[in-house]
Amino acid sequence: MSLEKIIERIDKEVKNNSEHILDEARKKEKEILDLARQEAEEIYKQRIKNGEGKAQAAKDNILAQARLEQKKELLKTKQEQINEIYQKVFDDLLMSPTGIYQNFIKKMILEIMEQGKAELFISSRDEKRITPSFIEQVNKEMKKRKQKGEIKLSPERVDINGGFILRQGKVELDNSFGTWIKLIREETEEQVISRLLNNPEN
Repeated sequence: MSLEKIIERIDKEVKNNSEHILDEARKKEKEILDLARQEAEEIYKQRIKNGEGKAQAAKDNILAQARLEQKKELLKTKQEQINEIYQKVFDDLLMSPTGIYQNFIKKMILEIMEQGKAELFISSRDEKRITPSFIEQVNKEMKKRKQKGEIKLSPERVDINGGFILRQGKVELDNSFGTWIKLIREETEEQVISRLLNNPEN
């Protein structure tokens, strides 16, 4: 799976979740407005009964506050859904079938390893997918591409969720999926938020 495919997946998740987001937001908006209208009517009737002035102004103020609360609730709902979208993409990537997962890891390594020797650190959960034989395949592919790089699998395990840490001399590159999704989110979140906030059905 390439970076483009991951971004496409995010875009697809946005499309699939837009209506769900709106439905949840509408339910919460209706609850807020219904309660506000009930409270406003009670205050209005009480003030009219007591002969107090500005009863309508008090009613309007309650409704205005309710509408502001509506907007806050909508933003909160959409932010929660955005978090779920990126989490789903992360989970799908982490739980990919072995072949797809290995191809993704291989592509990441080949893109950053031009020359020199490096050590690859993985998590214990990836031991059955990122094996010495897999590393051998990656090294063969580098030679085939005339890249003067070589990697070896470290016996040390690191606390990451998918992906790897590549150490070359004193330089350490964090290519864990957590870091990767974080970077992708930084690049795409503004577009995702804009798309959801500017939905014409809001």
